Amino acid sequence: MRGIESAVRWAVCGCFFAIMVPLLLLVTLFIDPLEVDWPVRQFCRILVRLAGMQVSLSPSPDFDSRRACIFVANHVNLFDPFVAAAVLPQPARGLELASHFKIPLYGPLMKRFGNIPVVPGSKGLPDLQEAVDRYLKRGVSVVIYPEGQRTRDGQVARFRKGSFVIARALGAPVVPVTQVGAWEYHRKGAYYLSPGPVVLHLGPTLDPNAYPDVESLAQACQDMVTAALAGETSNG
Repeated sequence: MRGIESAVRWAVCGCFFAIMVPLLLLVTLFIDPLEVDWPVRQFCRILVRLAGMQVSLSPSPDFDSRRACIFVANHVNLFDPFVAAAVLPQPARGLELASHFKIPLYGPLMKRFGNIPVVPGSKGLPDLQEAVDRYLKRGVSVVIYPEGQRTRDGQVARFRKGSFVIARALGAPVVPVTQVGAWEYHRKGAYYLSPGPVVLHLGPTLDPNAYPDVESLAQACQDMVTAALAGETSNG
């Protein structure tokens, strides 16, 4: 039964995606997708529901929703960007490998709605910093998955430094984000989907310049995400 349910959900999500993406691209001929966030949010909310996730948000009392920021989150599965867009309390766009923009339907959608292409290596860091700065000044937050790839064991891998270099250079606030339940729902390389709750825990809004260097900022964020994941898992 689990295999049949998973097949049905994959098929329904695929059909929904194939129908809605051309319509969303058409809508963006008439509106600036960075100015009107509602179509993106609704599309993502419906998609994750069809996929079987009950997604919710659990913000820290020290999270400042009034400030555009850099969200740094653990990377679990293919649905991560859709979950983030569905429930984050601010307009947000993500950093995305440039190669992903070549994927049929998905690539044009991500490009048109403003995700920022990333070319592996450090040479493109100034361009990324400029793009992130431009978004933050427009009140659009940026989502980054600093592990660089989806987890293979459900644990949080070492956070790479690039996003924190950008945050310190811009003086941009950083918010650690922990996805809880996403690994149990679906994992890299797996076929089965296990419908259930997925909670995004938002940590406190951090001043990057309150840390002595990039390494300590990255480690602090990684520790917060790891602790939130371990705490929720042990409680569950």
